[in-house]
Amino acid sequence: MADIITAKNLCLWYGDTQALKSINIAVPEHSITALIGPSGCGKSTFLKTLNRMNDLVPGVRIEGDVRLRGQDIFAREMELTTLRRRVGMVFQKANPFPMSIYDNITYGPKLHGVKNVLAHAYCYILVGLAIMPQCYVIYSSFRNTSGKLYTDGFGLGSYKEAFSTVGSSIVHTYALAFAAIFVIVLVSLFVSYVVVRRRNVFNAAIDVVSMFPETVMGSILGIALLTTFNKKPLLLTGGAFIMILSYTIRRMPYTIRSSSAILRNISPSIEEASINLGASDFKTFFKVTVPMMMSGVISGAILSWIMIITELSTSIILYTSKTKTMTLEIYSQIIRGNDGVASAISAILTFSTIIALAVFFKVSGKKEITM
Repeated sequence: MADIITAKNLCLWYGDTQALKSINIAVPEHSITALIGPSGCGKSTFLKTLNRMNDLVPGVRIEGDVRLRGQDIFAREMELTTLRRRVGMVFQKANPFPMSIYDNITYGPKLHGVKNVLAHAYCYILVGLAIMPQCYVIYSSFRNTSGKLYTDGFGLGSYKEAFSTVGSSIVHTYALAFAAIFVIVLVSLFVSYVVVRRRNVFNAAIDVVSMFPETVMGSILGIALLTTFNKKPLLLTGGAFIMILSYTIRRMPYTIRSSSAILRNISPSIEEASINLGASDFKTFFKVTVPMMMSGVISGAILSWIMIITELSTSIILYTSKTKTMTLEIYSQIIRGNDGVASAISAILTFSTIIALAVFFKVSGKKEITM
């Protein structure tokens, strides 16, 4: 079987650091070849060499011979666009381009010469299919009902019934969400400052640990909290505090990441100037640093708030009748067959999310969500 890719004495340096040393390999055609090794051993660096993605990294120096079907990929006549079309790379994490969602979706068709109208149609169809269920829920929320059955005509009957019979769930949702966001903002301010401005091994560990809730399923977190805080002196089960605690733990990473990102873009010299003028570290933090961080903090808090009001997996483990939220009420109403009320509550959540996103875009000055 012929070799489709060969590498001989391939070496690569990032500045003075050698990442690849005398790599010799032959990849047969119509076969699957796996590169196995620990993190940082050079697997991705080697793969990026095969379609010359490393050319985009400043300070890279490459020696050796790499051939694709016998053709030298480093030859002057090698056209990079053609090479990268023939040798693709699928990254281990999603890599959206720094552009809108629409532009990301249509980038490939436009790049390969598909007519603009087809690219637009593809995007509209994809987005339309995605929002169609939500549009139907909103449509259903305005339909008239008689008991559990839909009837002809439209009105606000389902909304009136939702507010009159399960209005407490709506109040609980917003009250718990705002309480959790208050705690999230306070903790995120200090965690992001410590992680970015006071770098050491311990603080780096805090940065890593703060992201753990993103890797844990909500139901598992709910069970863990339920079993931990069900005995005195830490008896929190059945109350609002354990719900707020679960929301804070589970959704804080969004705000921490957003706060840390904006703090990294703020020059430490501004804080040093304040200290040089006689202000204490404490006063500098609250009078200088925090105001400059607020756009990032608020943006992250809004995203956290959206995730909190739509939270279900943790809430379903921890809730009681006194802490029942809208997502749980939707679930209950569907089981009972009250689709009109369930649709109305779903529409209220949808409108809340749209308003929150509009505020996010206004505060952050962005046209899309990036984390």
